[in-house]
Amino acid sequence: MKRVINLSGGACSFWAADRVANRYGTDDMVLLFADTLIEDSDLYDFNEWTAVRYGVPITRVSREITPWQLFRREGLIANNRFPICSTKLKREPLDEW
Repeated sequence: MKRVINLSGGACSFWAADRVANRYGTDDMVLLFADTLIEDSDLYDFNEWTAVRYGVPITRVSREITPWQLFRREGLIANNRFPICSTKLKREPLDEW
């Protein structure tokens, strides 16, 4: 059975990976990361550190566009009332994987 962790680069997803690794091991663990291409370099470093720590490579999914490119393509202005980035750049690629 695969155990998939949505590795966001934050503390909670790291601790989720840690709990899975400690309880079930890492043989069937997947570290799945939805890349929006604009994260801080520290986030990418932390994800890589997590991958090395558990000996599990990062499985990266991406639409290969930034949120700014998505806004232009969809004719939208960024706002907090419509989660287009979360939907198009994270949820959909994760679900498709």
